[in-house]
Amino acid sequence: VDTVIVEAGKPGGTCLNVGCIPSKALIHAAEEFEKIAHMASGKDPLGIKVAAPRLDLAKTFAWKDGIVSRLNSGVAGLLKKAKVKT
Repeated sequence: VDTVIVEAGKPGGTCLNVGCIPSKALIHAAEEFEKIAHMASGKDPLGIKVAAPRLDLAKTFAWKDGIVSRLNSGVAGLLKKAKVKT
């Protein structure tokens, strides 16, 4: 008996490629940006002083794409190891 997966795009489906995973990565980046912006406003109770953050959106998206790519490779490796035909 052979196992076959029919996938129009990269392995991992919607959640991994364009849904949950990339969205959560970008939400995490936004949360980190917000923390730094809060510190820069002078409202940090720890007394940490930093300059106002700036966002390099291209670098943020490249970071997110790297996460998705590594997970795609992991899923592809698991499918290959399990001898699933794609």
